[in-house]
Amino acid sequence: MVPTAPVPNDIQWIFTSEELMHTPSIKNGTHPDQERWHRALAVKRLMGLQDLLGGAQQLTVATAAVFLHRFYMRQSVAEYQWHDMSIAAFFLASKVEESSRRLKDVVAASLVLDDFDGMSEELKLRNIPNHQTFRPSDSHPNFAETRRKALFFEEVLLRTLCFDLTVEQPFWVMLKAVKEIWKDENATKGKDVARRAWSFLSDSLVTTTCLLHSAKVIAAASIALACAQIPSDIPFRPTSEEKALLELAREEGEEKDEDKYWLDALGVTPEQVSDAIVRMTVPYDTASDPYVKDEAAVVVASALAIVQKHAEAEAAREVSKPKAVSTESATKNEDDPTALPSKKNEDIWMPDAPVPGPPKADVVGPLNTEAEVKGQSLLDLLNPSP
Repeated sequence: MVPTAPVPNDIQWIFTSEELMHTPSIKNGTHPDQERWHRALAVKRLMGLQDLLGGAQQLTVATAAVFLHRFYMRQSVAEYQWHDMSIAAFFLASKVEESSRRLKDVVAASLVLDDFDGMSEELKLRNIPNHQTFRPSDSHPNFAETRRKALFFEEVLLRTLCFDLTVEQPFWVMLKAVKEIWKDENATKGKDVARRAWSFLSDSLVTTTCLLHSAKVIAAASIALACAQIPSDIPFRPTSEEKALLELAREEGEEKDEDKYWLDALGVTPEQVSDAIVRMTVPYDTASDPYVKDEAAVVVASALAIVQKHAEAEAAREVSKPKAVSTESATKNEDDPTALPSKKNEDIWMPDAPVPGPPKADVVGPLNTEAEVKGQSLLDLLNPSP
């Protein structure tokens, strides 16, 4: 029996769009929009817990969100309420990401958020404590019961996930790719791209993109969105002239590394990136602020245009590649006096046409929202409706 290559753990958690329409919740009668609403509520509760528990890292929320999305591919939201599962997921993710918090603190923070449910956003902003003023307490009448449920649902979560707690986060993948794409004198621009891409990744946690695409595809989509927001283009693949100049600089003693082409650095295709962009930005379609919604639409369209230009450039590059002509078809029998001269065991290269230069990028206005000015996530202004 021929041994098979090991399969990465994340592959079993990548689904098709059709499979997302046949989850246990939907099979039990829950409308797809309602299921997505429950998922979004669970992730927003994770973000609320992070705000109260100041020591919690962003990656704790991201890992907990992935746990929840995977969990509801095998369990129903009707049987396992998002409120109970969000506490268990946060507590488990805090241990996985080595930013462990006491269960008492997580339960107390969740109960505080429960007390403010139903209030207007204005009242919440004025009354909900932050991580500096929050004091965990076990005096709440529901504390003991909530703590018992959290331990029970943590075990349910572990068994449903088959104890597979490995999550490749697009945050780290994006940061590594940005460092490879923008080097040396372009490093400052790379930092700006990374900051904006990180925000888009955080906002996308409420979506099911992590169930449809790998971390590399999601990271590439966030980079395209960030460049569209700046606005700026992503560097195209270097031409032969640019490569020659780089080699000449190296010969003269200059230490210069060739910037990696973004699609190569991440190993993704333009089609995958375009699909991820659309799915990541679904929350912006329901923004309560019309200005945010309109400006987000402009950024999404620009990001898709950037990806399309790179797809066209790559297609033109493939067409322009030299084609090998077999020696056998180019020569006749050696005994034939009319035979053409040939080189044995070599190919004759026939270039078709020069590679066209990269197209110019469209320029769109930056997304100057009130949330960006205040340094808040755009998700703070979103108001999804079931």
